[in-house]
Amino acid sequence: MEKVKDISNPWEGLIKEGAYNLQKPEPNLLKILKASERIDAFALDLGCGLGRHLAPLQEKGFQPIGLDISPSAIRFIRKELHPDSKVIVGDMKVLPFEDESLDLVLAWRSVYLQSFKEMLQSVDEIKRTLKPGGKLIAAIRSTRNTLYFIGKEKGVEIEENTFIIDDEKYLKGVIFHFSHEQEIRKVFSWLTITYLNEEILEDTKYTQKDGRPSTNYYWIVVGEKPR
Repeated sequence: MEKVKDISNPWEGLIKEGAYNLQKPEPNLLKILKASERIDAFALDLGCGLGRHLAPLQEKGFQPIGLDISPSAIRFIRKELHPDSKVIVGDMKVLPFEDESLDLVLAWRSVYLQSFKEMLQSVDEIKRTLKPGGKLIAAIRSTRNTLYFIGKEKGVEIEENTFIIDDEKYLKGVIFHFSHEQEIRKVFSWLTITYLNEEILEDTKYTQKDGRPSTNYYWIVVGEKPR
């Protein structure tokens, strides 16, 4: 079995401590995948976390590959899901795939976990690795998201709409960037966008805070790279 390499990052702590605990597939995503069935097509789950979307991708005919920066997440997938799962530790700013080699990139709740400049680097990598006609499905935190307001109150704003949040419990130095619709359309202007909507997704332990109602808003983006 391939050795799981170590990459220093705040997410390793969140995974180990159980603060990131999402293990069931997101219903919003399952609805989108119904229209994305492919046979023997390559799909990258970018920032795959605990691997909750690998099985749904496989069920739809894709050959899924999971990439995450947390070695503990990759170990969990190999131990709890399947020892032969195609998962790797990696940096989403430098994808280890050839140009135009992927049929689908799933960037579900992942590419915004860095500065805006780094987010753009990750988006460029998605563009590079997607085949013409390939599809992107992404979920990106909105400026109406719970953590945006927590960042405004308690975080350090390192650039516009980007915060380092440390709540002394779960989020120890994690970077979050938040987007509005105009920014989303600009960042993904290279795509033919077929679906764009702001939706509430499942909460994690660190978004269920201060007695607030859920405002875990994300921009859901579905688009195709022009042929």
